[in-house]
Amino acid sequence: MRFKAMLGMRRPNAAKVDVTRVMQELRDEGAEFNLRTYRGCLAFLAKGGRGREALMYLEEMESAGVAADNACLGHVATACARGQMLDTALAMVRGMVSKGHSVARTYNNIMLAIVNGQAFTSRTSSSRSSFRRTALSNMECEAAVGLLGEMQACGAHPTVFTYNLLIAALARSRRPHSEVLNLLDQMRCDGIKPDSYTYVGVVKGIQGPKKNAMMRAVLEDAKLELEGLDLSAVYSAVVSGYAVDGSWEDASALVDEMFANDVPRDEYTYCAAMNACKEAGKWMQAAAFLPRMREDGVPPNTIAYNTVIGACAFFGRPNKAWNNNRETSSFLRPTSTRENKGRGLSPAQAEASDAGDFALGLMEEMKREGVEPDIITYGSLMSALSPRGLAGADIVLELFETLAKSGLKPNSITYVSAIRAYGDKGDWERAEQMLVGMQKEHGVEPNRFCYSAVVKALANGGQWKRALETLDEMRECGLSADPVVYTAAIGACEKFGQWEKALDTLSKLVSEKPPMRSLMWGYNAAISALGKAKQMEGIKDLVATMKASGLKPDEYTYAAMMRASGIDGSWEESWSMLVEMEQAGVRPNRVVYNTLIASVLKGEQMEKADDILNRMREGGVPPDVTTYTTIMSGCKRESDWRRAEALLSEMESFGVKPNSRTLTAVLKVYGDAGEVERALALFEQYDASGMVMDVICFNTLMGPVLKKDDPETVLELFSRMESRGVEPDSLTMSLVLRAAEQAGAAEWAWLLMEKMREEGGVIAMQVYADGIRACCVKTRTIADDDDDDDDGDDEDNGEGVESEEGLVESSLEEAILDNAADSTPLRRAMSIFIEARQVYEGENIARLYAGILLACARDERAEGADAARNLLDEMRRSKFPPDKASFGPAASALASAGDWGEAIEVLKEGAAMGALPNNIAYEDIRAAAHQEGQLKVANERLHEIIYPEVDPTAADASSTNE
Repeated sequence: MRFKAMLGMRRPNAAKVDVTRVMQELRDEGAEFNLRTYRGCLAFLAKGGRGREALMYLEEMESAGVAADNACLGHVATACARGQMLDTALAMVRGMVSKGHSVARTYNNIMLAIVNGQAFTSRTSSSRSSFRRTALSNMECEAAVGLLGEMQACGAHPTVFTYNLLIAALARSRRPHSEVLNLLDQMRCDGIKPDSYTYVGVVKGIQGPKKNAMMRAVLEDAKLELEGLDLSAVYSAVVSGYAVDGSWEDASALVDEMFANDVPRDEYTYCAAMNACKEAGKWMQAAAFLPRMREDGVPPNTIAYNTVIGACAFFGRPNKAWNNNRETSSFLRPTSTRENKGRGLSPAQAEASDAGDFALGLMEEMKREGVEPDIITYGSLMSALSPRGLAGADIVLELFETLAKSGLKPNSITYVSAIRAYGDKGDWERAEQMLVGMQKEHGVEPNRFCYSAVVKALANGGQWKRALETLDEMRECGLSADPVVYTAAIGACEKFGQWEKALDTLSKLVSEKPPMRSLMWGYNAAISALGKAKQMEGIKDLVATMKASGLKPDEYTYAAMMRASGIDGSWEESWSMLVEMEQAGVRPNRVVYNTLIASVLKGEQMEKADDILNRMREGGVPPDVTTYTTIMSGCKRESDWRRAEALLSEMESFGVKPNSRTLTAVLKVYGDAGEVERALALFEQYDASGMVMDVICFNTLMGPVLKKDDPETVLELFSRMESRGVEPDSLTMSLVLRAAEQAGAAEWAWLLMEKMREEGGVIAMQVYADGIRACCVKTRTIADDDDDDDDGDDEDNGEGVESEEGLVESSLEEAILDNAADSTPLRRAMSIFIEARQVYEGENIARLYAGILLACARDERAEGADAARNLLDEMRRSKFPPDKASFGPAASALASAGDWGEAIEVLKEGAAMGALPNNIAYEDIRAAAHQEGQLKVANERLHEIIYPEVDPTAADASSTNE
C-alpha cells in the first residue's frame, strides 16, 4: 500500500499532518514498506518543508535495507531547503552529484525554496502568498544565483525553469536591471529559448526613469521571439509595470493594442490597467474598463470591482502627490470635525463626492451581478467615502455595521475609516471606544493608523489632554505616529492656549526623526501655538532652534510668524517679516500674502492691503478667493461698499469665482453702510447663479434687513434656508424671532419655539428671551381699539383658560405650565420663561427677566401685573443684578392694571440703578393716572425721577386742554 493512498482523496496540510501516525497505521495493517511507500512519505514531507523528519525516514530506509533512489534523495534535500536547512540541503545534493545522481530538478527545487523565502531562518513566515509581496534580500538572491554556477560546474544542465527562477530572484531583490538583462543574454547563449514567464520576470525586473521605454522594448523582443505563442502574460506584466508610477495612458493604449492584435485579455490584464488609473488618481478612467471587460467576455470579478472602488478611494491622491503635496493631503483628510453646512464645494471636492457616490453604486452593482463583496471591498468603499468628512460619516459607519453582520471580520483598514467617521461627527468618545474594543471584539491589533485617527478625533474634539495621552500610549506600544497626527495634537494645544504642551509634543516629534519636511510642519504648528499665546520671544527661540537643526524657515513658517504678530495688531512687524523672507530668498506664496493682508487690516491699513495685492500681481502670484474676501472684509471698517463692489467685479473678471464667504463679506459691508436694497439685490443675483449659501451668509443679510423694519423679508429668507437644508444656528433663530415680534406673528413664533423644544437641542438664552417677547406680541389680526372691553369674554383671555382669580389662588408656575399651548400669550411666554430658568439655573438670567416683564406689560391685564410683581420680587432676591431694561416693562405692566403709583416706585428703583428713562412706561403711567384724575400728581412724581424727555408743565397744559 502506498503512503498517499493512506491519506485518501483529501488534500491535507503537508506541514501539519502527523506522518508518524500514518506510517504506524500502515504498519498495523501489515503494509509492506517498500521504495514506493517511502518515496510517497518523503514527497509529502518535502512539500511541507519538514526536513528533520525527512532525514529520520531516510535513516530508517537505510536501516530497513531499502536503497534510496534519486527521487527519494531529491525529496529529502528539498524538504531540508524548504525547512530552513539550506546547508544540509546543499550537502545532500553535492553528495548526490558525487554518486552520479541526476540533480538538475533538485537544484531547481532548492532554488525555488530560496526564491520563495523558505530557505533562511531570517524569514519569520513560510507563507508563499505573503512572501511574494515582499522584496528578496541580497543574501537570498546571491544564494540563488550561486546555485547556477554550481549546477554548471557539476554538469547539471539548467532549464528554462532555472533561469526563470533566477530572473524572478533578481527582480524581487530590486537589483539593477542590467543584471536581469545579462542573465537573459546568458540564457540565450546556453541555447535555452525564453518563454513568456521569462519575459514576465524581465519586465518586473526593470526599473529607473526610463523604465516604461525599456519595458516596451522587452515586449517587442518577446513579440519577435515568441511569435505565434500566447503573449497575454507579457502584455499584462507591462501593463502592471505602467501601474507602478500611474502611467494610465500608456496602460490604456497597451490594452487597446492587445485588442487590435487579438491578444487574449483576462482579469489580470484589466485589473493591472485599472490599477494604473488608480495610482494616477483617475477613477473615472478606471471605471471605464468595467464595461470593456463585459464586452470582451471577461466578467468583472471581486478583484476588478475592488480595484475601481480603490481608485475612487485614491482619487486625487497619487503616490507623489500624497507624499509631497500638503494641500492634497489636507484636502483628503480634513482636520475639522464639522463641515459648514451649505458652504460650496471646490471642483476637486465635488469630484471626490462623485467618486464616493460611484463607489457606492458599484457595491450595489456587485450584489446585482452576484459578485460577493469581500473585506477589501468594504475597506476600499469606506476609504472612498472618508474624504467627505461629516457628509459621509454616517454611510461609513453603516457599512462597518453591515460587514460585521455579513460574517466578514473587520480589519485595521475598516476600523481606521470607522474611527475617522466618528471623528468627523465629533464623537471622540466612540472613536476611543472603537480603539479599545477592536482587539477584544475582533482580535484586530490597533496599528499606528488606528491610533492616529483617534488622536486626531480627540484633538479636533478639543480633548487635548486625552489626545496627548493617547499619543504617549501609542509611543509606548512601539508605534510611530504620522507627523500629521503630531501636528493635529499641537493644533489642539494651540486652540486651548496650551503652548507649553505644544512645545513638549514638538520635542516628541523631533525624537521620532521624521523627514525634514514633516518636521517643518511640526515647527510651523508650534510657532502658530506660541503666536496665539502671544509668546513672541518663544517664537524667536524656536526659529533659532529650527535653524540650528538644519531647517530653513519656509513660507509657512513666515506665515505663522506673521499671523502671530498680527494677533495684537502689530502689522509693522508682519510687514518687516515680508522684507526679511525676501532677503532670505524665500518667495512669498498666497498663504503668506493672505496672512499679511489679514494682519495689516487688523491695523486698519487698507492702503497697505492694496499694496500687497499689487505685489501679488507683479510677483506672479494670482490672488485667490481668500485674498479678495479678506480685503473685502476690511472694507467694512470704512463702510466702503463701493470699494467692495469694485473688488467683486475685479475678481470675477480674473476668473476667480466668489464663494459664500465672499458674498458674506460684501453683504456685511452693505449692511454696515445701510445699503440694504443693494445687499438684497446682490444676494438674489448669486442665489440665482446657483451659489450655495451658508448660515453665516443668511445671518449677515437678515440683521440689516431686520434693522430696516422689514420682518417679512427676514421670515422669507428663513423659509428659503429651511427649503435648502441650511441648518440655522442660535443667531438665526434669534433674528427670526425678533422678526416675528416685529410682524406681530405671535402664533408662528410660539410654534417655532415648540418645534425647537421638541427637537431637544440646547436653546441659547438669547433665543429664549427673544421667543418670550415674540410670543406675547399683539397679532395683526386682533383690533387694537378694544381696550375698553373688560368683561370676561374678552378675546385676550383665550378659550378655556382659568380666570384671573383662579391664577391668583393657585401656584403661579402650575397655572402657567398647565395647557400652555391653548393658553393666553402671557402664559405661553411664562411657560418658555420657566423652562429657560430651569435650563440656565445658577446663571445670570437678567435678560430673561427683561423679556418676560415686557410680556407682562403687553398683557395689559391684572394677570400681567400680578406676574410682574412676582417676577420683580424674584429678581430682587437673585444674586445677580437685574437688567436695567427690566424696570420700564414692569412699570408698564403695573400701570396697565391701574397701579400707577406702584409703577412710579418701580421706575424710581430702576433710576437709582442707572436705568434709562422709558417713555412707554411714562405714557402708560400718565394714562392710568389720568383715568383717576391724578395726572398732575403723577407728573410731579415722575418729574422727581428726572426724566429729561418729559416736561411736567407741558403735561399739565395737556391735561388742562383735555
